[in-house]
Amino acid sequence: MLSFESVSLHVTNVERSVAFYSKLPGAQVVLHFPGKFAKFRFGDACIQVVGIPPGPKSFHVELNAPDLDALHGELKAAGIEPDGPPALQPFGRTNFRIHDPDGNVLEFDTPSEPNRDTAVGTR
Repeated sequence: MLSFESVSLHVTNVERSVAFYSKLPGAQVVLHFPGKFAKFRFGDACIQVVGIPPGPKSFHVELNAPDLDALHGELKAAGIEPDGPPALQPFGRTNFRIHDPDGNVLEFDTPSEPNRDTAVGTR
């Protein structure tokens, strides 16, 4: 059986990305090769930043957070400006977004209901 391990983001400056991702609540640096690579654990999965210039496509990473309002405030206090406040989306979840220094999008969502994302044709 497959399980999700991590997503790797190509970044122009690893140390700038380390400074950014280290501000996210719950981030744990588990491996760091200065200027080349860093791996952050968030719960059961990881985000890796790799010193390879990003291509024309950016990434969109979704992370669950049990209290979006508190997280929004923590990020602002850490100097990270979200795109806007948490908002209910047409698909039924509340979320907000931030951008890392290379333009990759991090979206913070309320946790999915069990089986919601696997039920075909119920939306």
